Parts: sequence; structure tokens; C-alpha cells
Amino acid sequence: MVETLSRLLNALSIRRDVNVYRLVLAPTVDLQSCQSFISATIVPSVGAVTAKVGAVDWYGIASGVLVKVAATTILPALVGTIAQNTFNVYAYYVDSAGVVTSQMGVAGTSLAGVKWPTRPTGKAYLGASLFNPTTGSFIGGTTLADAANTNHVGLNALGGFDQTSLV
Repeated sequence: MVETLSRLLNALSIRRDVNVYRLVLAPTVDLQSCQSFISATIVPSVGAVTAKVGAVDWYGIASGVLVKVAATTILPALVGTIAQNTFNVYAYYVDSAGVVTSQMGVAGTSLAGVKWPTRPTGKAYLGASLFNPTTGSFIGGTTLADAANTNHVGLNALGGFDQTSLV
């Protein structure tokens, strides 16, 4: 039997506590049901405005469902502008149907100043594209992802990764 948070909470005798515990525990349980098993090796698409998965298929689970993103899959279009001499990320997520989406973070004047986008519920972190344009701005959908001035770095993670969870 699959163990669910709802089943465990329904065993509590004090009903008002159930909603409080659900609010506190649901994000952690969701993160545990959305995991990456292999690095996606995010790389820029050569001569294109998008990034792609590298040479190896990516596997993970999203909402408890095993999903795959094939090697060399072109990732969603990057939307938004990253100003010259700032840092920012586009994070990629995959849902239980294998649909990949991207979200832009909030730019910082230093690497430490970058604010990650909030991880969508029910989606696994696939990877991210970090940009630090040095001559001109990076304009999503216009600037080539592999242009020398973008300083693109593919970021990858294994396991449950929620970049916005802090203690």
C-alpha cells in the first residue's frame, strides 16, 4: 500500500489538528514525491535561443510517477530579460506527464544575490540555466543561449531539491 499524508493525518483524533499538520507537512511530503535520479546535464542549444538536456536521458519521479525526459530534448523557451552584469537562473521542472516548464528567478548583482523561483507543487527539479551576461542584456527568446557574452552554466541536482526551503 502507498503511504499518503492524507491517510496518516486521518488517523488523528483531533480534526482541527489535521489541517494544521497538513499545511506544515505537505510541502515536505511533496518534495519527497518529486525527485531526480540522474543529472540532466543542462547545456545551451548550439546556435539557438534555448537550452537542452545533454547526451543522457533524465529520469525522476513527479508526484510519485516515474518520468523520463529524453536526451537532447529542447527545453522550453526562456522568457524575460537578464540585465548586463547581473546573475539569474531559469529553473526547469517536469510534471508527472513528462511536461517540462521553466521559471525565471530574480536577478542579483552577485551570484549570492540570485533568488530562485518557487518550486511548483507536484513537479520535480530537472536543472537550471545560470546566466551572467557581460556585454549587453540576455533577452530570453532572442539572445542565443550559447553566445559567449551570456556566460551560460548548466546547473544540475540529484534528489529532492527545493532551492527556496531555508531553515
